[in-house]
Amino acid sequence: MDDTECVSTAQQVLRPELRAELEKGLAHARSSLEAGLERGSLGWELLTAMNEALLAKYSHMADVATALASFGQQLKEKQAPVQASIDSLDEYEVQLDKLTTLVDSLDAQSRRMAQNLGIAEPSGFFDWGLGMTSK
Repeated sequence: MDDTECVSTAQQVLRPELRAELEKGLAHARSSLEAGLERGSLGWELLTAMNEALLAKYSHMADVATALASFGQQLKEKQAPVQASIDSLDEYEVQLDKLTTLVDSLDAQSRRMAQNLGIAEPSGFFDWGLGMTSK
């Protein structure tokens, strides 16, 4: 497909305002290519330098990705022994909920018993230990 076929296909597909930008971009690319060819090997040297810079950057990024993968694996290995403790916390939470329910029930029974015996309700925990007063 040559330039004119590309432009005609683009004219059919793109909106008019985008068509002008596309034609301008193609004209700029064509003139840049022609200018580079006129200057000789300068364009190739620049392209080679850019490729080397990109290769170095991608190599660095690959090293970082490898380091991150290694770090993630180390974290996963360290998490395994701790995960059992984390899972046991769920069991303790269930037991604590049951204990809370029992304490609330015992508290309610204690209050009912105090009312039935005519004992004044103590104002705090230590009042129970110091002695209950009658009404």
